[in-house]
Amino acid sequence: MRRLGQALRQVVGTPAPQEGGEQHSYSALMNPRRRKVFEELCLRPCLTASQVAFGQKTSLQTARWHLEKLVQSGYLRVLPVRNKLVYSPAELVREELVPLFVLLNEEKTYLSLRLVWRNPGLTLRELAQRAKMEAGVLRMRLRNLDRRRLVSIVVDGKFRRYFPQDAILTLNGSTRKEVRRFRRLLLMRLKADRLQPRIHLTRTRESQVEIQIGSLREVLRLPSEGALDFYLPPLAG
Repeated sequence: MRRLGQALRQVVGTPAPQEGGEQHSYSALMNPRRRKVFEELCLRPCLTASQVAFGQKTSLQTARWHLEKLVQSGYLRVLPVRNKLVYSPAELVREELVPLFVLLNEEKTYLSLRLVWRNPGLTLRELAQRAKMEAGVLRMRLRNLDRRRLVSIVVDGKFRRYFPQDAILTLNGSTRKEVRRFRRLLLMRLKADRLQPRIHLTRTRESQVEIQIGSLREVLRLPSEGALDFYLPPLAG
């Protein structure tokens, strides 16, 4: 139990309770807006404060305040990437995958990837017409995805055709161990915060954790299989 306690303290970033000390029932996740911020980052790790503000339809100042509280409470960590800071749930994402998440969280890059998934084998011009995007912008995004082996470019005479690759599925499978560990440690933290969590695993790409807030049961959505669940091609059917 001592090793597990040390692992939990490392993940949540809070000191171990002293024997006989006072225990507090307050949790950073009692705030409904903050829960939504944390939930979004569980599903889409490595967002900037501006991206969180946009996704939550709130001001940048408000988003930063909630992010700061979640960092202080140990639910999130801050990661420097090039010239910006991104936020991710503690222990959910391996360091070497952070740049990939940052890339996929760029709206036009993610839209470009989905475009190729839905229209494999089209030329740049055909894809740009379907996306109503400038060909130069789309070409740059597709080149970045090609470098990450998320799309492939096939020369067909004078045309270049774009096809999806399954590297993202392989990467997602490699994160399953981290997701299970993250989920286990998060449940421990929620129990320590007296939120009485109950997890519900589903056949979709999201699992759900019920927590007790006063007299209400609220739900947190988490990745079910891998940390990249949100970014995968839509499930058939």
